[in-house]
Amino acid sequence: MADEVLVERCQTIILMRHGAARHNYHGADLHSPSLFDPPLVPQGKAAALEVGERIRTWWRTTQAGEPIQLVITSPLSRCIQTAVLAFLPGDQYNYHIPVACVEDVREAYGMHYPDRRRNKSILKVMLIFIPNLHSAR
Repeated sequence: MADEVLVERCQTIILMRHGAARHNYHGADLHSPSLFDPPLVPQGKAAALEVGERIRTWWRTTQAGEPIQLVITSPLSRCIQTAVLAFLPGDQYNYHIPVACVEDVREAYGMHYPDRRRNKSILKVMLIFIPNLHSAR
């Protein structure tokens, strides 16, 4: 019985970094206002889709039909884009995976322009088209 309780309390956690954004390239001036909360570049979008496929493949082979219960992301645009692209509903996921934006999962708080997020009211407007996306804090 003790083993059953332990199994029920185990959770699988996958950590991933956002795809490439404009500030990730050599020579980017992190003090430039043009890099405020930069979105993913095309290569970053492609990488997010690719990592999503890798996660789906791994999940199917190791988690035996268990649904992904939650995706947590930073409220930075590039992180939200990465999470949404990596966990797109469709053939592999016949359900919507809830995505939560959580301020405390950020690596830095506004030291440079790329680390500054958009105003919450703007993020909410941007995210209204993403099913099951919630903003925490």
